[in-house]
Amino acid sequence: MRRKHLAVTAVLLCALIIVSMEGGALASAASSSWFLVSLNTGTASFAVASQASNDPLLVKTAYGLVRGFAWDNYTYAWLGIPYAKPPVGDLRWKAPQDPTPWQGVLNATSFSDIPMQIASVMCVADESYEDEIATGAVIGSEDCLYLNIWVPKTRDGSLPSNLPVFVWVYGGADVSGSSSMPLYYGANLARKANAVVVTFNYRVGIEGWLYHPALKTGDPLNDSGNYGLLDIVKALEWVKKNIKNFGGNPDCVTIAGESAGAMNILALITSPYVKQQYFDKGIKLFHRAILESGGIMTASLEAAERSANLILASLLVKRGNANNINEALNIIANMTQDKIASLLRNADMKELYEAVRDYSGAQVDLLSLMTSLLPSNLLIGLLPSSIQPVVSDLVDQMNKLITTIMSLVPPELLSSLMPEDSAGKYLMGLMSVVSMTYADGYVVAENPYIRLRDGNYVKVPVIIGSCEEEFKFFLSMGLSDMASYLNTTFGRYIPSLSEYLEAMRPWPEELAPFLDWLLLVGYDLISTVSTKLWEAVGTDLVATFMSKHQSNVYVFRFCWNQEPKPLDFLLGACHSIDVPFVLGNVGEGEGFPYCNFAWTKQNEPGRIALSNAIIAYISNFMRNGYPGDPDGLLGKLPRWDNYKDLIGYERIIFDATDTTAVIYMKD
Repeated sequence: MRRKHLAVTAVLLCALIIVSMEGGALASAASSSWFLVSLNTGTASFAVASQASNDPLLVKTAYGLVRGFAWDNYTYAWLGIPYAKPPVGDLRWKAPQDPTPWQGVLNATSFSDIPMQIASVMCVADESYEDEIATGAVIGSEDCLYLNIWVPKTRDGSLPSNLPVFVWVYGGADVSGSSSMPLYYGANLARKANAVVVTFNYRVGIEGWLYHPALKTGDPLNDSGNYGLLDIVKALEWVKKNIKNFGGNPDCVTIAGESAGAMNILALITSPYVKQQYFDKGIKLFHRAILESGGIMTASLEAAERSANLILASLLVKRGNANNINEALNIIANMTQDKIASLLRNADMKELYEAVRDYSGAQVDLLSLMTSLLPSNLLIGLLPSSIQPVVSDLVDQMNKLITTIMSLVPPELLSSLMPEDSAGKYLMGLMSVVSMTYADGYVVAENPYIRLRDGNYVKVPVIIGSCEEEFKFFLSMGLSDMASYLNTTFGRYIPSLSEYLEAMRPWPEELAPFLDWLLLVGYDLISTVSTKLWEAVGTDLVATFMSKHQSNVYVFRFCWNQEPKPLDFLLGACHSIDVPFVLGNVGEGEGFPYCNFAWTKQNEPGRIALSNAIIAYISNFMRNGYPGDPDGLLGKLPRWDNYKDLIGYERIIFDATDTTAVIYMKD
């Protein structure tokens, strides 16, 4: 019965998300002598040693010495360097603090724990976590604020000097992700762009974004609720202070990110705090920005408080203090602020995640998800004040209409919007409870669009763009059962198009030859419409506002869709497929999970050529602030003109055949 409703389910699910997209949606150095002593602190391993001045792997930071290793024949790497104190105990839900200095040498040879989160393919490295992904297990640690550095070797094996720095911010809807995914390894980009590459963990989900009045301390940073965003700022501070010793230029830093990573960068660009406390004082944390498939999505503090209460209510139900969420919310309404703060601060973080998972997995609150992500109020704020009330009322009426329509949908069909075995169940469930950035007015602007429109933001050269078929990533996740999704992800078995159609088909099999074409048309249409809305609000509107105040704005559209059939149709140029091309992880076995199902021998020459061309543009952008014509790096490539606000050439197109890159400007 559930299978027969999948097509209608997909349409309703996508309609909700489309509406959300449319509406908006120093310390001491080491001891001078050797000791036969090994110290273990958290995830870091220490050995007391002297610093060898001729050892390129032994580097001094403001907090102590770190020893890296040869990642391969071309690059050095330092993994798991702490850039902040562990945000545990009294530091939970507070702004990050500088790391504690250490004596001796930190052996930076392995990745740290990932941030605590629900297991998904958006945070893990291989199939060893398959059981955890299938069951939505809680993985990771609160102690997660560490970074990784890749540096290209010089010919004599020494460290380079004054190279541009590329800092990567991962995506994952701000509820998942980590810097240790093979997709984000920085060695290939470091070698090909001749740059220092930095990746880092930041807090996600409940740990990274939580606001409640009961947690207020009187400090605007501690009280903002945007702890993951403040982690990014702290990592950038660390880079500015220390990267020179690794061969990087602290005055030539490019920050780049995809999806939530790009959204977080845009939140920093429009942040009153970042602008006033850093850039206006001459402290430039970054000098260029690359935004892939981002945009602006914020939640109000009122929505943030509701989210925190729902998290706490889930905990009360899990502990048996209430029979259901509504009863738990009533209990919370009668609690003192001190009691609420005590419950939240003393709760085991894993237990909090499990409570929210159990609640949201049983009943995904898609309407709450849509409401929390809608940028409609932000967009309304751009209108003349005289008509804002009228438009706001119209939006309210439309929301009421949607609610009414949803109330008429049979309960069994509503429950199938996120089927019990859906691959997207746990991710969507968590997103329906935990919002992204909170508009506190200090760390995150009340309306970032207005700050962009008025030129009241951090102005740096910007590359911004999206993928041609963004939404197919989400469609495929919603329509796949967990087993099929994992089989595809880990490259064991790719279902045929007919198998996908069978799962989606709401009519009898005997009608399939006559009606299945409707499923194909509907799938493609939903993807096209929602992707265009995403591009219009997340890329074009942002680029249009920025181009009014600066000329160095460059727009792209990523169109590579050479996956083997039927994935070329089901995924195509989907959300996040551009990431391995930007980071250079497109070789055989590289760029998990895409290497398991998207890379083939047939499309290898074209995808590598496209990745190399993109890196050539990025290399030029990092050094000069414009992608320009990277002539001399990889030969003659098309000129990438700046964005001209819908006049003439708008954006560069990145595509490829199986054998060659296809790049051109398009209006």
